[in-house]
Amino acid sequence: MALTPVDSASFAERHPFVSEADVKAALPEQDLAFLYGKGFRRKYRKHTIIHSPGDPGVLVHYVLFGRVKIYNISASGKEIIYRFCHPRSFFGLAELFGGGAREVYAEAMEETEVLCVNRTDFEDLSMRDPKIAIAVIRILGTRVRQAHRAIKDFSVSDVRSR
Repeated sequence: MALTPVDSASFAERHPFVSEADVKAALPEQDLAFLYGKGFRRKYRKHTIIHSPGDPGVLVHYVLFGRVKIYNISASGKEIIYRFCHPRSFFGLAELFGGGAREVYAEAMEETEVLCVNRTDFEDLSMRDPKIAIAVIRILGTRVRQAHRAIKDFSVSDVRSR
């Protein structure tokens, strides 16, 4: 798989850096250029596994185009879908500050391109400007609340509706 360096100026102009927490509003232009300059693009064909449980969590991914399914497989073999990532959304953030290996699958559901940023480069950016860390915390907080709601809904539903 070929890695393509990202031209920070032209790339930033063509792809606004926005996430669930509107990260662009929190980051000065020089930090955006830093992130784009450190990143590289990867293209994936439909149904390509981007990462699996146990893989090292060394990259943060930002969807440029396409769609990525985040899921796991239960002990009984049933697929448990956590969410779909669309353009302008991150995945791989859970391992960003906590480290460790991936715990979920990420699969391209169609032709997909992602911006990949090394965890240490993302951490460097967070130290340069803590606003990015706050934005990531907001994203992760939103995801935790969504997971809590899903668990609650599942726990109060009857067996037939599960």
